[in-house]
Amino acid sequence: MQCSLCKGKGVWPLFRREDIPHYNLELIFDRDKALNVRRGIVDFYYCPDCAFAFNAAFDQGLADYQVSYESSRGHSAKFLEYMQHVVQDFQDIFGIEGKTVLEIGCGDGQFLEKMRSQYNFNGYGFDPSAKTDSTTDLKLIKGYFQPASFRPEVDIVVLRHVLEHQQNASSFLAAILGKGSYWNKVRLYVEVPCWEWIVKHHSFNAFSYEHCSYYSMDSLDQVLEMEGFQSKVIKYTFEGEYLQYFGERGRVKATGPDDRFQRKDTLASQTRIFYKNTIKALDQINETIHAHGQDAVIWGAAGKGTTLINILGLSYKTMEFVVDINPARHKTYIPGGGQQVVAPIQLKQIKPKYIYITNSGYLEEIKTIVNDLGLKVEFILLDRMMEGCCR
Repeated sequence: MQCSLCKGKGVWPLFRREDIPHYNLELIFDRDKALNVRRGIVDFYYCPDCAFAFNAAFDQGLADYQVSYESSRGHSAKFLEYMQHVVQDFQDIFGIEGKTVLEIGCGDGQFLEKMRSQYNFNGYGFDPSAKTDSTTDLKLIKGYFQPASFRPEVDIVVLRHVLEHQQNASSFLAAILGKGSYWNKVRLYVEVPCWEWIVKHHSFNAFSYEHCSYYSMDSLDQVLEMEGFQSKVIKYTFEGEYLQYFGERGRVKATGPDDRFQRKDTLASQTRIFYKNTIKALDQINETIHAHGQDAVIWGAAGKGTTLINILGLSYKTMEFVVDINPARHKTYIPGGGQQVVAPIQLKQIKPKYIYITNSGYLEEIKTIVNDLGLKVEFILLDRMMEGCCR
């Protein structure tokens, strides 16, 4: 076994599970279909040489995203506030006014639209799940980006939460960045989940099938450097959960810290502790959830909640409901587990005693919603429980 990024051979196993759904964010309106989704194997390894984690069993050919896919997080006030910080970073570091911005993997186009509400620029967004909306200066195209047929000269390419879905980032970047003199001057923004955060919080529910690559600050910088990009700014963001990368081709002095060797050694030690304690954390959370049974619900039907349900093998017969604030998810069923996704208002009928929260960063937002409904429940922070199991 060798690292899929640096080809190093000193990798070690991290986590393996079979029968994990291909897509966390697929919208399924029938329980039987949700229980019989396509599944794959997650078999993650870690490379201490480049500080990179990858699913060795991932098959890129199975991830065509030709399903009803809903990735929007724009119904969360906390996340909208974060997006505003990203827009401001764009303006401060790259400048947006008058530029041509291409976002590959734009989802529903919300990020481009948020930037467009504040700055004048020409924007293009490509995604299999994109809305087919167009204005004079903002075009969203439903489908994959095809550089050979794309004519506008681009100033900035945006890849928000795209590279973690790619088995071979170098091949992907080479394929999407077209040939021509202006591509040699293009600036690049990348945002990905942060491996340091996953390890620090012992977040084993990060091991979904569609997220096949997890980058540390150093491995992200390395893979983009291999494609001729140099970082202007690379930093932790969203309370450390994500990495932000602003770069351009050519020689640019990085403004981030340059203590790479020390960081890699420290991260390798932390990753080993994470690996050793994962089973203990899984067992404790599984025991808690089964003890509470139908008296509990999970809050959040997107990535972490769905992954947790499938890693634990949690059936709707044990816990029937998952709550989500995104109206597009209501009346759908969790891929693999079959739990019904309900709106917060339905908690008044369900009357749970416990609400499991997979990301405590949203605790205050969730508390406000639940309190406004007049409900009294006990909140159980699963991420804090994971951390506690691993101390």
